[in-house]
Amino acid sequence: MELGAVLISGSTIQYISVAVDGEAGSSFKLDGVNVFFDEHNIKIENPAISFSTEQRLIGAKADVVIHQYMQPSMAVDQNEVFVGTMKLHLLTKECTKESIRRESVCEQDVILEQSDDFLA
Repeated sequence: MELGAVLISGSTIQYISVAVDGEAGSSFKLDGVNVFFDEHNIKIENPAISFSTEQRLIGAKADVVIHQYMQPSMAVDQNEVFVGTMKLHLLTKECTKESIRRESVCEQDVILEQSDDFLA
């Protein structure tokens, strides 16, 4: 998951862009998200997204996390990583239909029917 933001002034963000990695991959944009921060903590409060710092990593510890969980190219001098629980609240309009799959029937280790469409 990547999180990008542009600050306007004080503790308000003009937009916050969240890219969620996954099988299908998705991204969305939120405007006017309240972000409260100081030297040691970041707190994001919005009905759609919330985050609160549980741990702040600096220097080598931050570099290890960046290399392990993010893009290594993001590692530069004076890195800081704010670790915490993020909650996303999403509503989707797309309603996918459950796929119909055939199942193999087995009787005493003898396969009566075989299907190779398990990934369909």
